[in-house]
Amino acid sequence: MQSDDGNIWLRLLINGDYRLSYFDKQQRVFKINQKFSDSTKNTRMREIMAASINKMAAATSKGMYFMDINEQKIINFSDSLSFQSVAQDKDGHFWFTETNRIYKYDGQKYFSISVPAQFGNFMGGSSIIGKNGYPIFGCQNGMLVVNPEKMKKDTLPPKVTLSGLAILNKPKKLEQAFENIQKIELPFEENSIELAFSALHFLQEEDIRYKYKLENFQDDWIESATNQPTVSYNNLSPGTYYFKAIAANADDVWTPESKALKIKLNILPPWYRTTPAYLLWITLVSSLAYWFYRFQLNRQLEKAEAIRLKEIDAVKTKLYTNITHEFKTPLTVINGIAKKLQGQVDYTAREGLNLIERNGQQLLNLVNQMLGLSKLESGHLNTNLEQGDIILFLKYLVESFHSLAETKNITLNFESSHQHFFMDFDAEKLRQIISNLLQNAIKFTPENGQIHLRVKTQNQILFIEVEDNGVGIPPPQLEKIFDRFYQVDDSTTRKGEGTGIGLTLTKELVKLLGGKIEVESELGIGSRFYFRLPITKNATINVNIIENKKAISGTEPLKQSSNALVHPTDKAPISLLIIEDNTDVIQYLSMIVPANYQITTAMNGKLGLAKAQKDIPDIILCDVMMPEMDGFEVCKQLKTDLSTSHIPIILLTAKADFESKIEGLVHGADAYLTKPFVEKELQIRLNKLVENRKKLQQHYTKGIFNNQSIATTESTHQLSPQDKIFMEQVLQIMEENFKTVSFSAENLSALLFVSYSTCLRKVKAITGMSVTEYINHYRLQKAAYWLKENQEKTILQIALDLGYNSQSYFNRVFKKHFNCTPSQYREKVT
Repeated sequence: MQSDDGNIWLRLLINGDYRLSYFDKQQRVFKINQKFSDSTKNTRMREIMAASINKMAAATSKGMYFMDINEQKIINFSDSLSFQSVAQDKDGHFWFTETNRIYKYDGQKYFSISVPAQFGNFMGGSSIIGKNGYPIFGCQNGMLVVNPEKMKKDTLPPKVTLSGLAILNKPKKLEQAFENIQKIELPFEENSIELAFSALHFLQEEDIRYKYKLENFQDDWIESATNQPTVSYNNLSPGTYYFKAIAANADDVWTPESKALKIKLNILPPWYRTTPAYLLWITLVSSLAYWFYRFQLNRQLEKAEAIRLKEIDAVKTKLYTNITHEFKTPLTVINGIAKKLQGQVDYTAREGLNLIERNGQQLLNLVNQMLGLSKLESGHLNTNLEQGDIILFLKYLVESFHSLAETKNITLNFESSHQHFFMDFDAEKLRQIISNLLQNAIKFTPENGQIHLRVKTQNQILFIEVEDNGVGIPPPQLEKIFDRFYQVDDSTTRKGEGTGIGLTLTKELVKLLGGKIEVESELGIGSRFYFRLPITKNATINVNIIENKKAISGTEPLKQSSNALVHPTDKAPISLLIIEDNTDVIQYLSMIVPANYQITTAMNGKLGLAKAQKDIPDIILCDVMMPEMDGFEVCKQLKTDLSTSHIPIILLTAKADFESKIEGLVHGADAYLTKPFVEKELQIRLNKLVENRKKLQQHYTKGIFNNQSIATTESTHQLSPQDKIFMEQVLQIMEENFKTVSFSAENLSALLFVSYSTCLRKVKAITGMSVTEYINHYRLQKAAYWLKENQEKTILQIALDLGYNSQSYFNRVFKKHFNCTPSQYREKVT
């Protein structure tokens, strides 16, 4: 056949397979559509037709095929049917013939009608559209003309009804009609049932199809293979099922599910699954469970003991971790000062010796607390009661903490209802109790706060109270405050340091002395620790019970160093900001840094961040664990702020694990040192950062600005990505504006969209020059390049092109920079 575009289409039988080909009269060749041929392999092709230009339809033994030549797309339709012929009417609808049925397809859906038997079966490839637009099909006994306008779809869905019932393969006679059955109830032993159903529909009954399912037994609809369906279910488990059945007429109109045949099927449970039986089972199971509980009790106790031992091991691990961290700070100082003072015996060594003594005492106190707690647990710690003036002893103890409180401008008050009072007490244990309470109060009380120690007696009981107006303790944590190794704040930004054993030891010591300690606190208002001791006077009197102040407290504070220290040197000072909450470490660092460093300090991360943003130091040494803000956050904020992102940062911490190092480097730290560190290592790190900064300045001040991009060197790797972008923008703007006479620092900052002060600081920090000096340096480097490469230009032309108004001024600045005049420079380089 010939399509509207003039191509001639053919069915070819090649090696037993049909292939669809066409003859293109322009190219005079046969073309075989391989894609269509592969999809129709082993398929009998009976008729082809042109659906429209470059679109074909084919009736085959495996459904209808539609092919779009341009898009190379093939659609298979009704592959379960074997079609004899195909035609397309004037409305574009397709008509297919099967053995004895006619199908109509409108592009979206189709319906069919059966042909009376007297016509016989349809013949393959025998269809045509008459001049009146009616499809004509060839049959065994003549031909059939279809009037599309008179063909109507059967839209009435069939009604399904139950037509038969059998139980255990025996027909069931019921008193009521089948159509009235809505519920069937069967005993457990009659759990096999057969249902027969049919549709009350009299149009083309032989074409009616059925679907059914038994809910709670089948999830999907099952289509019946016959038009007189019967379904059987055998050995159904006890329970409730719902049988549903629907039907479709010859035009594929299905019964709505809401009008489907519905039957509730109940299979009753056996006696052992009834309610009385369940009560019996529950009783038996409960008896067995109780017996099993009694049998397993000893095993559960053993398991609980194993869990307890495991928890103790975990607590010990946590203790060692905390103690390790606490030891590392004083050990950093002890080891560093010991090395620093080797061979020194003169007066200058006394300050270092004091540091060693103070931190050694601090370490000894920690060890003593651990040993005391261990002795208390084992019951080997005994009291050593002596009779003395407890008021005088407590007053002397409080006085030893005055200097420590003054470092934070805290007022420490002692209040007593007696001037003197003699009783039995253990001086060492009472010292530990009072020292722990006062140290905690000073640690968690802000500057300009107040601490009160009050003493009174009543009914042979001594009452001692320590009250502060510090940060307070959250109510949910009050019950845990005396738990072993518990810390209210165990984050990296907690105020002060500690192991969490001080208050535990305090409680146990008070208990050992026959007393009881309690605490009251309100968040943001303060805390009050109070304990009571029994008053006795049976021990031997000791009038020398008070020893020297240093032995009592061991809390002599470090004198505050000045905020800025400058070592004497002839070199230009390098500004170094130390952010550290331990004053001993600050003093130690101040002693070991190179001589040409000007040192400023900050006692926590928040203050350090503010000081760094204000002063813009050359280098920052920052601890990780600090109050207010930890070192990681300080590093992150400084490195993401354009005005401070260029500052090298060295993080100092006792956390030496790999994850902590990675976290510090991720936040932009230039180096990471763990405590205790070696003095030489810190000095090398500082010197290396200074050296890299000088290389960076040399990189940005040598003559590489001759319309070239910035070369990547080792020194540029020290810059953060935003600093690199900043300098690229600076050089690009100067390249575009260096010829302008009035181009200045204000113009540069405006074009960079940064503040004037930020522009000055960034350019000065990265290049070592002011913005004005750097602009002039850039012009002179450009002048040197032109004097060498542009011989045809006069010196006056070069001066004018560079933004200089006079040649004489240009000659002066050029000679000052290169130690020769422009003409001498040109002679030298050519």
